[in-house]
Amino acid sequence: MSRTDRNDHDLVTAGEEHHDGAPDMARSGRHRAGRATVGIVGAVVAAAVVAALTLLPTTSADSATSSAAVSQLASPKQIEQYCPAQMNLADTGSYGDSEFQATTGDIASRTRYVALGSVFHAQVEALSDVDGANATVLSGPTTSTATSDTEESSSSDDDTAVVASADSQKEATVLDTRILTADDGTGAAGTLFSWATTGDIEGVSAAGCTTTALTQTLLVPETSSSTTEQLVITNPGDRATTVDIEIHGPDGDVAMATNSTIAIAAASSATVDLAAAAGDQSGLYVKLTSSVTPVGAVVRSIAMDGLTPNGSDFAVPLASKATGDSAAVQAIPLGSYDSSSESLTTYLYADVDTDVTLKWTGTAGAETAKTVQLAAGKVSVVTLDDAPGWTTGLVATTEDASTGTSTGDDFSILAKVSKSGDGGQRDFALVAGSAAAGESAVAVPSDAQASVVLVNPTSEAATVTLQPVKADGTFGTAKSETIDHESGLSVAVSDLGDDVAAVRVTTDASGDDSSATTSADDDNNNPATVVWGLGLSSKSVSGAGLAGLAYVASTPLTVSKTTVNAINDPTIVK
Repeated sequence: MSRTDRNDHDLVTAGEEHHDGAPDMARSGRHRAGRATVGIVGAVVAAAVVAALTLLPTTSADSATSSAAVSQLASPKQIEQYCPAQMNLADTGSYGDSEFQATTGDIASRTRYVALGSVFHAQVEALSDVDGANATVLSGPTTSTATSDTEESSSSDDDTAVVASADSQKEATVLDTRILTADDGTGAAGTLFSWATTGDIEGVSAAGCTTTALTQTLLVPETSSSTTEQLVITNPGDRATTVDIEIHGPDGDVAMATNSTIAIAAASSATVDLAAAAGDQSGLYVKLTSSVTPVGAVVRSIAMDGLTPNGSDFAVPLASKATGDSAAVQAIPLGSYDSSSESLTTYLYADVDTDVTLKWTGTAGAETAKTVQLAAGKVSVVTLDDAPGWTTGLVATTEDASTGTSTGDDFSILAKVSKSGDGGQRDFALVAGSAAAGESAVAVPSDAQASVVLVNPTSEAATVTLQPVKADGTFGTAKSETIDHESGLSVAVSDLGDDVAAVRVTTDASGDDSSATTSADDDNNNPATVVWGLGLSSKSVSGAGLAGLAYVASTPLTVSKTTVNAINDPTIVK
C-alpha cells in the first residue's frame, strides 16, 4: 500500500463504519500522472458543493425558498504519525586526530508500533519509501483473547490490536493508520528507543511517534557552546511546503540569525541548528507553521562537557493546546526520582501573563515546590532542588496566587531530568507536561527496561486499568490500580506479563471526581484523571556503569471530531 493522499474531504461520520476497498487503499498522492485533470475537475465540483452548503442562518417559516438543515459529526479516516530516526550527531565528519573526532559509537535502536480499536489497516514505511513498496503492515489476531483479574474485563469483544517492530531505526518512518469508526479507544502509538555505551552520545534516548500537523510547537533546552539543539522538520506529504519558524526566549521574540522560512521538498526533511539561529539562550519556545502540508518535527538535544558526554534526548512537539482546566493542569511523571543523584530544570511558556504553581507529588501526597510568574511570550527557566524522597511526579497548575483557584490559562512546560554515571558522564530525559486523558496507550520497544509511570493530579483518588498487549497482538491479563489524589506510582512492564509490546491505560468511568476533565471526544465515557508514560532505561548502558534514562508520553486513543452544520439553499446553485 502506498502512502495515501490526505485530502480535506477524507472524513468519516463518527460512529459509522467506512470500509475502504483495496483500490482505494492503494491510492497514492505521489502517483499524479494522469490524475491532474481529474484533480482539477474534482476541485471544481468540491467548490460547488461547498457553495451549496454555505452556512446560513435558519430561514423563516414564511420563506418562499425551502431549506433543509444538516448537522453531521465528522472525523478523519486516516491518522498519520511521524517517527524520528535514531539519535545522531549533527556533524560526524572526520576532522583532525581520530581521538577527538565526534562519533556515535555503538549506537543501536529499536522501534515498536501498535494500533488499537476500530482499525481497518495500519502500516509503517520509511520516509524515502514513497510508494510503500517496502512498508511493514501491523498485524495481529482478528479477535481479542483478553482476560482480566478483575470482575469486568477491560477488553470488549470487538477489541483489536495490531503490532509491528523493527530492530533498527536509521531513517525516519511514517505510521499510517486507517480507521473504520471514530469510536473512543481508537488510535495508534509508536516508540523509538536508542542507546549507546561508547562514543559521544552514551546513554539512552527515546521519542514517541507524533501526529503530523500544520502547526507544531516545541520547548527546547538551552543553546550554549556545550550543547547542540538540532531541529529536524519532516514533510511526509506528496507536495513541497514552506515552514515559518518563530522563536521565543527568556526576553521574548528572538530575531533568528538564520533564515526564518525554509522550503522542504515532498517526502524530505530539513534541519536547523537552533544554537546558530538563536544562540546563548537559556531556553527556547519554537513554533512551526507549514503552508501546504502537515509536518512532523523533533529536536535532537545533545550536551557535552569537553570530551565527556553529558546526555542526549529528543524534544518532541508539545501536546495540542486545549481549552479549559484540562490545559491549565499538567503533570510530569518522574517515576522514582532521587534529588541526591538527579537534577531537574523546567522550561515554561505562556501566551498570556499567568502564575504557575509547581508541586511535587508522590506516595505521601503533594508539596508545593515553587510558584512561577510567567510573562506573556517569554520562556521561564526554573531549577527545582530538594525534592522529597517520596516524589514520583511534578504537577503544574495555573492558579490565582491570592485565591489558589485555577485561572484556566493555557501554558506549556518541559522538564529536563539529569542523572550522573561513572567518570563524569551524565544523561538526561526531556519530559513534556501533559494533560490527563481518559484512555491512552504507549508502545514498548524490545530490549528496553520499561516502567509505566503514572500521576494523578486531581483532588480525588483515581482507579485505572493497565491492559498489556503482547507482540502477537493478543491481550494479556489486565491489572487494576488505585492512585491517591495528587499522587503517583510506577509499575514495571515486566509485572504485566511476558513479551509485552504495548500498554493501554483506561480510567475508571465510575469515578465522580469533579476536578477530573473530559474532552468532547470521549463522550464522558472515561474521566481524564491520570497522566502517564513510559520510563525507559537499558541494561547494556547501566551494566557499563553509565547513566541512561528516557521517557515517552502516552498517546490518547481519541480521534478528533468536528460538527459540520449546513443549510441547503437551492438559490445559491442553479
